[in-house]
Amino acid sequence: MQLLFIDSVYYRSFLDNKLSGERVWDNNTFYFYLFLIVFVAFIGWLAESKRRRTGVLPNVKFSFIVVAVLLSFILGFRDTMVGMDTGGYKEYFNNAQNINILKDTSIEPGFLFLMKLFHYILPSADWAIFLLSAITVSSVISTTWKYRNSINIFVAFSIYVAIYYFQAMNLTRMYLVVSLLLWGFHLMVEGNYKKYILLILLCSLIHYSSLFMLIPVFFLYFYKKNHLISLISIVVCVFLIIPLANNFEDYLMIARYAVYADSAGDLGEGIGLMLFFDYLPCLGLIYYALKKNVNGPWLDLLICYSAIGFFLRIMGYYVPGGGRLQVHFMPLFVLIAPYFINHAKMNSKRSYFIMMLGFGCFIIVKVHLYFMGYLASDGIMPYKFIWSN
Repeated sequence: MQLLFIDSVYYRSFLDNKLSGERVWDNNTFYFYLFLIVFVAFIGWLAESKRRRTGVLPNVKFSFIVVAVLLSFILGFRDTMVGMDTGGYKEYFNNAQNINILKDTSIEPGFLFLMKLFHYILPSADWAIFLLSAITVSSVISTTWKYRNSINIFVAFSIYVAIYYFQAMNLTRMYLVVSLLLWGFHLMVEGNYKKYILLILLCSLIHYSSLFMLIPVFFLYFYKKNHLISLISIVVCVFLIIPLANNFEDYLMIARYAVYADSAGDLGEGIGLMLFFDYLPCLGLIYYALKKNVNGPWLDLLICYSAIGFFLRIMGYYVPGGGRLQVHFMPLFVLIAPYFINHAKMNSKRSYFIMMLGFGCFIIVKVHLYFMGYLASDGIMPYKFIWSN
């Protein structure tokens, strides 16, 4: 059975973006991914529907466990061909006994150490991928559990599975560190910046992109001291992007990422509408928070992550690596946005309705764009379990 819009839109887009003959369109995979989004969102809705008028959730731990186990199972037991980089990660595991692997400067030393450790304690590369996947998913779900009385669970689950989850099938290392940084997000809320910086440095041993998250930490620190100067500094940085992009390769720390600089000059042809679409919800939340006098660390974090995320999103138009950095702003949409939506639910029915409608449209558009552009290029079509062959 084929739906007309799938055949005419997503299928054709898949063929246009296909990079390998081994990637073929599969209707069952497409329906499976859609079902997974709807199912996890439904579990989140069931949990959220039990919230009392005081804002407190009863014991809904089982819902969180179901989501964590399900998403870990699907992400962890995917076949080698699901995700462009999955086979490469397994090769690092299989070659872990080779002493030369530790001399490989093309990949972060912390990840190489993990692969070597996993090689001694796990029976196969498949179990290594599962363990990495389980850590990734459980870090996110356990964090939402920690803030279950402060955030809208339905929105948090929906955004995570719809916008971030599927990319982890390809960008395993990056999503591992993003999830670990989300797990440590309470340090930012509590103002414990030193420990969060330490966590960032440790995560950078697995993926160097984590170092960019030092920017929000320092920005937040100075923002609390002087709002105006901090915001002006972001505006100045935005206007410096274009000239710096032309000489980006001079500032790269790692030769492996120099390929991103090669095409920087071809990208800077103008700012796209998606830049504003991605951060328009954040602007709406800031307006709501200021209008309702919702002060405190969550508002500071909303402004901080929105400003830095917007800055790096612009950078992505001139340096391809900048676009990938957006995944590090998962806290903005999985924790901070659901926090203010929950606040609206408790205090303003009209604002809550507008937010839910807006974020519903936001999620639908993001899923549509991802399925249009990345089912093929991320290599997650068709989906198979490791025991399918």
